[in-house]
Amino acid sequence: MAEMMHSPHRINKALAEVESRDGDLTSWIISADTDGKLKVTDAEFAATQFFALIKAFCFWPQLVQGQAFPEKTQQVKIINSAVAMFIGNYKA
Repeated sequence: MAEMMHSPHRINKALAEVESRDGDLTSWIISADTDGKLKVTDAEFAATQFFALIKAFCFWPQLVQGQAFPEKTQQVKIINSAVAMFIGNYKA
């Protein structure tokens, strides 16, 4: 966080790289909507929402609070819960 204040261009570059990968999920969501598997009106919003579910456990706590990355069993729980919430909300 301190580095962000001193070198915002560095963090912006890193965040842009991470966000550029979000497009794969957005494309998948659009395809699933087109195929009638999901009902999504804003694929970018839905992708951001999904990533936020994961990042709440596997990004922000490590970045902001210095927590350890979750163990494998906790990772599986986080992923399964995020997928269930996402599908439950957007299922066609």
